[in-house]
Amino acid sequence: MLKPKNICIIGTGKIARHLAEKLASIADYSVCIWGRNAESAQTISQETGIKLLKDISEIPASSIGILCVSDHAIQNVAHDLIGRFELIIHLSGTSSIDLLKDSAAHTAVMWPNQSFTPGNIINWKNVPLCLEASDEFAHDELSELAKNLGDPFAWLTGEQRRMLHLAAVGANNFVNHLMVLTEEWCLANGLDFQFLMPMIEQSAQRFKTSSPQLTQTGPASRNDQSTIALHLSMLKDFPEFAEVYALLSKQISERSKRK
Repeated sequence: MLKPKNICIIGTGKIARHLAEKLASIADYSVCIWGRNAESAQTISQETGIKLLKDISEIPASSIGILCVSDHAIQNVAHDLIGRFELIIHLSGTSSIDLLKDSAAHTAVMWPNQSFTPGNIINWKNVPLCLEASDEFAHDELSELAKNLGDPFAWLTGEQRRMLHLAAVGANNFVNHLMVLTEEWCLANGLDFQFLMPMIEQSAQRFKTSSPQLTQTGPASRNDQSTIALHLSMLKDFPEFAEVYALLSKQISERSKRK
């Protein structure tokens, strides 16, 4: 029987808890965690059953290091870990693989195209992984790791990964902000936000089979200026929502006229 590979999670960022839980369930790996926030690292260790390291000197030999830290901390943390890992990986959608080049002989990027929030249950089989590797060794190790996590992955250049990250901000973060504005409007007017859920779910499902360019509906798409004006008057006490409503209505209307 092959000896499990050592994987060390460095940091206690949002993804650390989810990744620790998944890796702990894979027999091929012996997983540990170290973080500057010792209390958070201990909590993750206790919740997932992985080993807690009290000092970076305890990192096992021939380990794979996975940095679960903020983008701005990657380079400094990697510098502090020079020579401690055979392969070191960061998980950023925008940061270059070059930030790791002096920290280990082999380096890689594994960006999960997913939002990670506390308490959210992650099915890793539905998390596309965007991969980049510095060499053949890193490529092979990262391929094996991606397959063990859930399998959907693609090899992208750093530039392609950054482009996809921007697209993800539009498709996920901006849409979520629209939901924040909508929920606030509903709550202020005694409406149940959950009443909108079937429509929201239907929209998400529709994107699987049709281009969003073909499915736009609503008053702006039919240039219904009287309804738009009415809605904007209703939003006079909600300036953030009104600003977004006016901008998006203008863009949708202009696009519809060009069809």
